Amino acid sequence: MDDPVQGYVEALTDLRQAHPGLVVVFDSAALMEIHHHIIGPLFDVVRGLDIPVTRVDMGVAEGRWEERFPGGDGTGLEGPLLIVSDVRGRVWSTPAFRDRLRLLADRVPIALLYVFGHSHRNLSVMATEPMRVVEREPGEASVLSWEPVRTAEAEEPPFAEVARIPILEPSPHQLTEWARALTGGPGAWRADVWSLDVTPPPPENHPESLTPGERVERFLSTSTYGARELAVRLAQAPVNLAVAEVVQRTIPRPTPEVSALAAGAEIAEVLGGSLMTGEAPAAPLSDPRRSALEFRPGVRRELLERLGGIGTMRSVFHTLGIEFKDVSRVYQWLSRIETSLPEIHELDDAETDLAHAIIPALTEMPGEYRRLAVRLSEVLEGENPYFPQTWAFDPSVAQEEADFAVTTHDIPEVPETEQTVSVRPVTTVSENVRRRPSRRGLAYLGGVPQQNLNFTGREEILRDIHETLSDHPGTSFLVAGSTGIGKTQIAMEYAHRFRQDYDLVWWIQANTSAEIHQAYLRLAQRLGVEGAAGGPELTIQAVNDALDNEPRIGNWLLIFDDVPDLDTLTPALLPLGGSGRVLLTSRDQGWIHSGRGGGRIIPQLSMGESVALLHKICPHRLEKDRATAELIAERLQHLPLALAQMGAYLRDSLMGTDEFLSQLRDKFDQLVDHVEADDQYPLPLAAAWSIQLEDLQRATGPQRETKRLVLEFIKLCSFFAPRPLSRAIFHRARGLSHNPELSRVLGDDMMLSKVLRYAHRHSLADFDLQDNTFQLHATFQSVVQHSMNVEERSLQRALAHRLLAQSDPVGPKQAQNRAEYLLLLSHVMGSGAWRSKDAQVRGLLINLAEFLTEMGDYRTALTLTRHAYDEWSDNPTHRFRVWMVRARCLRLIGDNETCLIEADRMYEEQAALEGRDSEEAMDARTARGIALSNLGDFEEAESIYTEVYQYRREHFGEEDEGTLQAAHNLATIMQRRSRFGEALEIDRVNAERRKYAQGANHIDTLRSRMSMGLTLLALGRLAEARETLEDCADRLEAIDAAEGPHALTIPLMLAVIHRREGEHEKSLEYSTKAMADFSRFHVRGSSTLLLCRSIHMVSLAFNGHVSEAEKEADKVISRVEPLYRDYHPFPWVTRVNAAIVLRAAGKFSQALEMDRQALASLRDSYGDARVTTLPVLINLGNDLFGLGRVQEAREQDREAEERCRSNLDPDHVFLMMARRNHLISRQALGEDVEGEWNLFRQECVDAYGAEHSHVTTMDEFRRLDCDLMPVAN
Repeated sequence: MDDPVQGYVEALTDLRQAHPGLVVVFDSAALMEIHHHIIGPLFDVVRGLDIPVTRVDMGVAEGRWEERFPGGDGTGLEGPLLIVSDVRGRVWSTPAFRDRLRLLADRVPIALLYVFGHSHRNLSVMATEPMRVVEREPGEASVLSWEPVRTAEAEEPPFAEVARIPILEPSPHQLTEWARALTGGPGAWRADVWSLDVTPPPPENHPESLTPGERVERFLSTSTYGARELAVRLAQAPVNLAVAEVVQRTIPRPTPEVSALAAGAEIAEVLGGSLMTGEAPAAPLSDPRRSALEFRPGVRRELLERLGGIGTMRSVFHTLGIEFKDVSRVYQWLSRIETSLPEIHELDDAETDLAHAIIPALTEMPGEYRRLAVRLSEVLEGENPYFPQTWAFDPSVAQEEADFAVTTHDIPEVPETEQTVSVRPVTTVSENVRRRPSRRGLAYLGGVPQQNLNFTGREEILRDIHETLSDHPGTSFLVAGSTGIGKTQIAMEYAHRFRQDYDLVWWIQANTSAEIHQAYLRLAQRLGVEGAAGGPELTIQAVNDALDNEPRIGNWLLIFDDVPDLDTLTPALLPLGGSGRVLLTSRDQGWIHSGRGGGRIIPQLSMGESVALLHKICPHRLEKDRATAELIAERLQHLPLALAQMGAYLRDSLMGTDEFLSQLRDKFDQLVDHVEADDQYPLPLAAAWSIQLEDLQRATGPQRETKRLVLEFIKLCSFFAPRPLSRAIFHRARGLSHNPELSRVLGDDMMLSKVLRYAHRHSLADFDLQDNTFQLHATFQSVVQHSMNVEERSLQRALAHRLLAQSDPVGPKQAQNRAEYLLLLSHVMGSGAWRSKDAQVRGLLINLAEFLTEMGDYRTALTLTRHAYDEWSDNPTHRFRVWMVRARCLRLIGDNETCLIEADRMYEEQAALEGRDSEEAMDARTARGIALSNLGDFEEAESIYTEVYQYRREHFGEEDEGTLQAAHNLATIMQRRSRFGEALEIDRVNAERRKYAQGANHIDTLRSRMSMGLTLLALGRLAEARETLEDCADRLEAIDAAEGPHALTIPLMLAVIHRREGEHEKSLEYSTKAMADFSRFHVRGSSTLLLCRSIHMVSLAFNGHVSEAEKEADKVISRVEPLYRDYHPFPWVTRVNAAIVLRAAGKFSQALEMDRQALASLRDSYGDARVTTLPVLINLGNDLFGLGRVQEAREQDREAEERCRSNLDPDHVFLMMARRNHLISRQALGEDVEGEWNLFRQECVDAYGAEHSHVTTMDEFRRLDCDLMPVAN
């Protein structure tokens, strides 16, 4: 039955009519609350039918169940008796209760409605067996007699009579079957029956006898998808019903629609299942601050290791933080942890409970989450007992091993990922910096690699750097040179040696824009800069503004390491104001050769420095053998990185020096034939690492087992980008590889630590112990890859891509996943992951492309989607999905012509593959419609949108996510066709449906509400529009999306609203903010930025900044023509606003000509009766009046007022402007309008208030201009 509530009503009604003595007992034990999705509706039905009902707490054996449970006095119960319970309370195990049930079962029919259903019976005390009712004549005794199902088949003796209770599934159908059996209905009813005289022995696989791993494995193999996903999310959160219900709604699903009953069943499956201890709740289940329930020992870690992706964990904590931020400060900290880690001094009682509940989960996570756990633990305990010693490298141990230091230097560029970062200046944000006192001791080192204890020489260069930077604040210094020459090591040594001269030193890996963005995000968090959570340019600009303008930050030094192209460092990227300096390292020597900047080109080490370095690393082999050291140094061309490799190799090798020199010479001869001796992969480096690799391949000596593990791990890592790799990528990779050595390393943190320790000691990788990351040098990766055959390379590359895919946070629209996606982006681009045929890997690429689009990094998104689209011809579905993201990027950068051509091609492809009525073909049609709409073909776009909406509604229903998006598109085209009434109705319905399906704060819901705000603005309902948009802004801020691209149009629309309400200063404030925001996300000259300029120039003019407004108007008019087709209305709308600027400058003739041209074109698109054309009619009167053609102005004003009265609401602001201007022109012609003017003034006072500018300017008889809000750009 589709409606379970109605099913219960019918089943219980029939049962009550046949058996008036029916009594229902509801178990009211505390744990029963988790079944409220069943208990609540069923209890309401029972009470509504006036069936006697009793609540009995079966959870406490010492309670009052004897008094409340029916039949205690042996009389008064006619039956039947229906018990609703999960059979988990202590009362069920007591002999007294079982005796009561036996006595009752002999007198009246009893049934147990077991709320868990069949899958969880092994959790209870019941011993069940399938039986059937012994057939009897209607009217016989209603107590049922049972026989085993197998009796007749096996011809066994009759079954002994004992007290038995049938077990009913939680469904109306089961109640109906029981009622039919009680009345002696036809057929022998079969059911699982609990024999009260039999105590079930714990089976071998009973939960009590399982290990944590076995218990989790069993749960995962038998539970539903939603329960599995919920369990892993609750494994890192306080376990209670309130949290479970919130988390359950965030689970991504193939189909978003989940009924309330199904959702409740999933929660009950976890909270009442075998993963929990089964103890009574330790706190109210509805309190989100407390762990009311707890997992069995070891279960949390098992769940997290198997399924707990970092992105999922972050998403859970962020969701809980947003939902419960008003409940506790701890939840507030979680909601904003990615941007600010709090200083914690004390906690109140409620926060103490929550902290105790959440610390074990936070310890399973990296970065700021783990640091928050440390801070909370310190406050609670004064120490940190929660952190196991084997979690990661122990920095103190690393410091004790002097030869454990890393001496590798530079990281070559990855051309695929190079991006130019351009930042436009915005207004200062220094007021948003939470000030920290300057340090008076050593500087804080942010991201600076560990000091290399083997650093040798370069004293003159270090002095040169220090003198230049010390004497000239606000300057930069470039350390340039070839690969392996030691640029990075020099920068590291400078940071550590002169640390006392700075308050802050921040290291920025600058090989890609993604890495620069990631480093700036961390710096923003350190400085406490608010408003830096948007796209890359927003983050960089906000931090640089703080550095330039906030004196309390003190003396700071930014180190940009491994800049591939110095031309990508625009002036806005380098903060050279205040008390700061910038140090750069790069292979690009252009600045120095051209004289554009100061710096040094780093030479090779001198012979003395090279020998000294070898002596430091390998003192017992080379300290007394200078001649051999000199031969090695000469052969390795005095490159510090190559010298460090060979010094570390000789230190641990049993090979003689003569044999080593021979091997080194032979290796050079081999490489000359196979490797080009270019700058990026110099021969000395390739030779040094080839010798190291061969030693691993031989796997001799006491560490041969470790060497085999290291070799296979290095092979795998050679297919990632030469960028930092998080250990977390490998931590949850158990079972992904069939390679025997790799399978021992992946997923085993202790074995991984052993492998990485060897790699660190032998200088095979660079390590960052602060961030728990490591990376291989590109030259070493190339050498390792060339050592493998084609098949092995293919297998290792595929495994690397799968490891990246399983680290996908699966939330490209969620701000808290930003740092993780940025880290993954470097490796996806560097490893060419788009070549993978694995569906999960391709899903990661699509999510990355959507993430980049959300962040406003359209160029990188287009690069990624182009690679994927070109490679995925083997799978049309995957190819189409990535093309949809690409199409969106093309539209956002204004390339609608290309998007239209590609949409037509994709439609034909999908129509041929899936049919013209397929969902894919409809999606391609939608892309065509959007492109046409942007190009101004509104009529055809509306036809397509209507077709797609009707298709999706018929095939998928009104609540489907795709249907809701189709409705949103339909509302948009109604706006562009100036049919705002229809658009408003669609948006209202759509916003409510999205709110129900996706939540009030979901981005799509807010997009519908922002569209409503635009429509209300156009309809003149300014107060409603303002309230709607301000509410959207608050909600976007609550989900950390206030600085993202979705929020861009809100200040723009608010600027128009405040201007039309006469609040010109506030209007300018909003339009200035909009210009800054739009400039960060959109390139100069884009249609979207022109839209913003069109509104901003009017705000400037209304505030008296006429010359600046004219400059903006010139930019808009000169750039708008090439972007649009002749019939597109946007160029003419911009002319209407430009004419306002011209009138403010006294250029009435030019304004008149511009307005007349605009009116003629807009009439062709909209006619005279549209909101879009009425403002032009009003403004034409202002043009004529300014030229002194007052009689013509009066006629124009009369026409404008008449048309406004006919087409607008009486309180529309446009009608007010038309009436006012018409009265002024009549007064100028000598008419007596004093009475009308006074009445009109009173109307304005009533509508706006006496102090409103629309009222205060009436004494001057000032005419009003009417601007246009472009909705079709």
